[in-house]
Amino acid sequence: MNAEIVTTKHLTDLKNDLLKKLNEIELNQKKGIKKRWLRTEEAAEYLNISKPTLLNYRVNNVIPSSKIGGSYYYDVEQIDKLLTDNKI
Repeated sequence: MNAEIVTTKHLTDLKNDLLKKLNEIELNQKKGIKKRWLRTEEAAEYLNISKPTLLNYRVNNVIPSSKIGGSYYYDVEQIDKLLTDNKI
């Protein structure tokens, strides 16, 4: 079995490579996590409510939505603002 010597430079290179990969992962997550428009199922999941409850909120103009074709879309920024404005 061959012995290998690990130097400080090896450890520094490894640390730099790991930090670079972690930064790439963080950047990719920031880019892809937040969608601007959510479909009904996604909006219900985002709010942790059922789809019928979301429908009730939409019908009663609690949560604004847009309809294109047969699909409803909810603006994440408006949902977040609604939640922030109604803090108790």
